[in-house]
Amino acid sequence: MPQHVDTTLQKAKQPTPLVIGQQQKKQHVLKKVKKQFVVQFVYVMCSLVPLVLLVTFAYMMSIVTKSTAASVSVTMGVYFGGSIVHTILMGFLQNRPYITKFLPFNNTDWFSKMFENMIGSDMSLNVLVNGEFFESPTTLCFSAIYVLALLVCMNWIAADSFCRKDIK
Repeated sequence: MPQHVDTTLQKAKQPTPLVIGQQQKKQHVLKKVKKQFVVQFVYVMCSLVPLVLLVTFAYMMSIVTKSTAASVSVTMGVYFGGSIVHTILMGFLQNRPYITKFLPFNNTDWFSKMFENMIGSDMSLNVLVNGEFFESPTTLCFSAIYVLALLVCMNWIAADSFCRKDIK
């Protein structure tokens, strides 16, 4: 092979600055997409927290009352009326944050507690009181422990009631 053809092939194999810039741009876009995917995945997982609480509550009510209709109707009432009751209680208890942190609806919005500074984070559980948003005084760790304690208590009540009524 002639010498000039060999050097031409070597120059063709080396990436040009334009190709390097495109590769860096692709890597940047890929990192951005991965970050968005992780945020969306965390959002979906955090959105399941209220659902798990309501399902566990319906399960407990079904076992305690032995009536599926009563458990479903009470659970639907809590689901649809809970935000109204939450808003009223937050309005009355705005000067007592040590009481408001034990309301169950304050502890289910984990996504906004994880990403407090993110633009567009969910403010659905922050209540408008006297023209200002009254935010929940709880941290993510407290909310996770509180929700876990609620789940354990509701499952324990359901298991105890089942053993007392159905196994005897």
